[in-house]
Amino acid sequence: EITCRDWSSDVCSSDLARNKERVVVSTATINLQRQLMDKDIPLVSSIFKKSLKAVLVKGRGNYLCLNRLRDAIDEEGLFASEDDPLRRIEAWAGSSATGDRSDLSFWPEDAVWNRVRSESDDCLNMRCPHRESCFVLKVKRDAADADLIVANHHILFSDLASRAAGSGYEATAVLPPYGTIVFDEAHAIESSATSFFSEELTRFSVLRQSSKLYREKRGRKFGVIVKLQNLKGLPPGVLKNFPDAAEALLAAMEAADEAALRLIGQNPNCRLVARSPEVEAAVMKPLGEVERALLAIAELLKDALASVPDEAGEDQSVREAQLALVRLSESASVCARFRGFDEDPDSVYWLDRRRTSQGEAFAQFSITPLDISTMMNDAVFSPFRAVVCLSATLAVGDSFEFWKRRSEEHTSELQSRQVI
Repeated sequence: EITCRDWSSDVCSSDLARNKERVVVSTATINLQRQLMDKDIPLVSSIFKKSLKAVLVKGRGNYLCLNRLRDAIDEEGLFASEDDPLRRIEAWAGSSATGDRSDLSFWPEDAVWNRVRSESDDCLNMRCPHRESCFVLKVKRDAADADLIVANHHILFSDLASRAAGSGYEATAVLPPYGTIVFDEAHAIESSATSFFSEELTRFSVLRQSSKLYREKRGRKFGVIVKLQNLKGLPPGVLKNFPDAAEALLAAMEAADEAALRLIGQNPNCRLVARSPEVEAAVMKPLGEVERALLAIAELLKDALASVPDEAGEDQSVREAQLALVRLSESASVCARFRGFDEDPDSVYWLDRRRTSQGEAFAQFSITPLDISTMMNDAVFSPFRAVVCLSATLAVGDSFEFWKRRSEEHTSELQSRQVI
């Protein structure tokens, strides 16, 4: 049981260092993370006259990926002048100690940064040719011996989702192992948790997957498929069907997007509650075409990987192809689940009208669990010795019951814990 007295005298005192138990403090935004690092933690350390190693860990999208930067510059070729943002990022990367976007002397457009930022589903880990200088791995190494890790809800739930999916609670996942979680701004954890237990699909996510596999620019060909094709010993023409398959996938996704937007109409979103001719035409049939197109590309990719000679099995392109195969399978699974939405009463299936930064409308296909309390109990509240929840706005009508009902299992063990 964690009480207010426990939080001040145990979690933040010298007992934390003496017990060698790592604590994660998670809050809602990067600004609040910085406040903890720059003001609150130094103040507490000075009061208790104890020095604890605190490390700030941001989501990996804040950090530069050197491998993706190299690919982006290679793709631009001679067209990347010294004033090109990619060249400026390259020059900065050579001297940066963090690779953190916030440390750049200029703020690159999202379209540029998205090409070079670190992404979990693209990470080659120990197969990456830049692993020795990887900024994300540097942060992980720095956090490995930290007493206190300051994260935000997004990255913490990314870590928790990875552990619940099989990484376990004793090893390093996104974060090193820890025994106590302190949720600051705890009223926001439900939305953060829901996003990690949800599944989504958009035409942009499909376009991103397709372009990573194969794309043409200024008469040149790029992508994982091209890298595989260049492997010595791969049979000629084994990947010749990919351009047509990619074009078919993009056409199917465009049609699904347009049909979904028509179904949504002028509403901000649309929840699927029952089958009807309209839903069949706007969702079931188009997503069936998308699923078939995704699986067709997945089969071509499997055939290509099966043709890779044994001596090339450790090549970087092989790992990239394996990661792409996982992403294709996950997207196809979303389509399949949507087509059986009426057989899944535990989830909400809905379409959301979204807009790009340029104002272009697109549809987001979302599957959200109706109740995350069991998942929260299994992934958060049960595995850890202590979970502290702090917020000025947890109570509704002088009661914590609504928040507890949404975020926790109603077991005697959990009800014995005090929400702060």
